[in-house]
Amino acid sequence: MDTAAAKRAWTALKGIGGWFSYEAAMLFAITDRVQQEDGVRGHIFEIGSHHGRSTVLLVDMLSRTDEKLVICDLFDDQAANVSASGKGDFAIFERNVMRRAPSSDSVVIHRKLSQDLSADDLGMGYRFLHIDGGHNADEALADLELCASVMVPGGAMLIDDILRVEWPGVTEAVVRFLDARPEFTPVVIGFNKLLIVRADDAERYRSRFRDRGLMAAYGVRFPWQTKLLPFVGHDVLIYYVHSSDQRITPRTLAKRVYHGLRS
Repeated sequence: MDTAAAKRAWTALKGIGGWFSYEAAMLFAITDRVQQEDGVRGHIFEIGSHHGRSTVLLVDMLSRTDEKLVICDLFDDQAANVSASGKGDFAIFERNVMRRAPSSDSVVIHRKLSQDLSADDLGMGYRFLHIDGGHNADEALADLELCASVMVPGGAMLIDDILRVEWPGVTEAVVRFLDARPEFTPVVIGFNKLLIVRADDAERYRSRFRDRGLMAAYGVRFPWQTKLLPFVGHDVLIYYVHSSDQRITPRTLAKRVYHGLRS
């Protein structure tokens, strides 16, 4: 997804309720761009859609007629949502998402627990997988294993709410998954997401996200900074805002103007 398409998609989803930031949207868009440039083909899968805020962007990422977006969410059946991680509404979701779908059969919806889905149910061949389902450790680990089992070479998984103090089960699940599956590597932590790819693909992704010019073109610039630190035995690129730049002061405003003019 190029910069113009990414920013158009962001404009379309701004009125939809949910917790999906501009920077997270650009993380999706750049991941999609890497896959398009490297010839990675496949479907898109999302676990946990709420009202469709992130899903609208995923619909716009369907770039070929043979690609499908597959959704899994409990929506109105919240009695089964044991971790209380979001409360979807199918009518709102359908209104927000389906009007943007290229065709009625390009979006497949499973209104159930993701633990009740199998790789056979999904079929193989997914290039982009967004995990924002149950936030208990066993739930999140099962989602990671399911997504890993259907992901194509060159594909990417993005898991939500990593390193959040109110959702420790997500981080526990990621650590357990990476310890057990050395063929996978975390590449980027930032914007409330963790990007995981196969180890053979890690440097191709990491090099794009270290390209300051590319990130600035998508609007990810100061006050965001980067550092490379180990996480579960892997070097991970971390996007963060330094504590001194989080408050709006004359100094930080001047820095924002300066960096905006340079980018």
